[in-house]
Amino acid sequence: MSSLASADYSLLMSASQHYREFQFAMITLMLYDHAITLGEEIDFFWRGPLSLSKVLYLLIRYLALALSASLFFATFSMSIVIIQLCQAVVTLRVWYLFSRNAFVRTFVVGTLCGSTAASFAFLVPFVGGIENLFIFQMPLQNPGKVIWVFAPALINHSILFALKVYRFMQGGKSLHMEAPSRRLFKEGMLMYAFATVSLVFSIVCLTFTAYSQISVFLFALASFPTASIVVAVCRAMLSIRSLAATFHVDPEWLLSNAEMSRLPLREGPNKSELCVEIFCPQ
Repeated sequence: MSSLASADYSLLMSASQHYREFQFAMITLMLYDHAITLGEEIDFFWRGPLSLSKVLYLLIRYLALALSASLFFATFSMSIVIIQLCQAVVTLRVWYLFSRNAFVRTFVVGTLCGSTAASFAFLVPFVGGIENLFIFQMPLQNPGKVIWVFAPALINHSILFALKVYRFMQGGKSLHMEAPSRRLFKEGMLMYAFATVSLVFSIVCLTFTAYSQISVFLFALASFPTASIVVAVCRAMLSIRSLAATFHVDPEWLLSNAEMSRLPLREGPNKSELCVEIFCPQ
């Protein structure tokens, strides 16, 4: 591969500097969010028996810390791994929402596996090229194809969100579900919005393949999608645990519409307050 011309080299150096500044901002976001939620993390995820959701949370959090520790030498591959783990969390939430539907459960797991396999299949050809881009300032071959690394994750998120909307619409507006499900639904919306916006941002940036637009292209290779998805997913998981602790129930039980329907709830005197009716035999 021929060496870069002086003007192109200067352009790449300038773009690399902008990339480092953007990367630093995203790393700061992940570290700040982890610092202010560490107390809740200790209460809800460090104590008690391990579960799949706890393992996923801890993997996401501390792989993100490892990504932060590597600072500007963070690998693109690690970011993709973290994004796939976040997808697994969203899949797990849908799994519990459809506790009595084996077809949907099988479908979402299959979609997750397919999305993960596709992302890594598209990633492999670019691993060496992306490292050479930052280390040796060598231009990337076929940069327009990097867009496909993020496409499977975006498709999977869209499918999972559609299933969430369907599940809550199916649940109706009965009083015993309204307040808890409204909170869970809003948090699901937030998680999906963060994930979607960040992935769409990366995909749009990756369409700027002209060498004169390399600064925009490099933004997509930074940790913006990773940081935003990590913060959104971990916040949602912490909120679920907090809500479960408030109701004194298991988080998995809370996500099941069928189980929530057993609660004899009535509206309390304050907004969004629910009271449990207890009937004692005479």
